[in-house]
Amino acid sequence: MRDDFDDFVLACVYGILHFNAERFRYVKELHENNVRTYFADQPGKLLILNLYQGDGWEKICDFLDCPIPNEVFPHENKRLLFPAKSSNGKNLLGKLMRIIKE
Repeated sequence: MRDDFDDFVLACVYGILHFNAERFRYVKELHENNVRTYFADQPGKLLILNLYQGDGWEKICDFLDCPIPNEVFPHENKRLLFPAKSSNGKNLLGKLMRIIKE
C-alpha cells in the first residue's frame, strides 16, 4: 500500500495523486527529453530499456558488463494504486497542497 512519502513524491512529480493520462504523458515525455539531452554528449552512458518488447537481463548485463543472473527477470508491480490515507483515514493531498503553497 502506498504511504505518505509515496503520495508526497507523486504530488511533487506529477502534481496529482490519481491517474490523469494527459498529465502523466506530459511529465514522462519531459523527463525522457531531459535525460536524453543530459546524456547526448556521453555515448555509452545511457541505457534505455523497453520492457514491453522483452528487454531484460541480457541488455542490462551487457550494458553493465556483468554476468546474467540465473533467475527470471522481475516484471510485476504488486503495489496498490490508491493514495495513502493518514492515520485518521483522510486523503493527504489537501494537507500536502497547503504545505507546498506555504
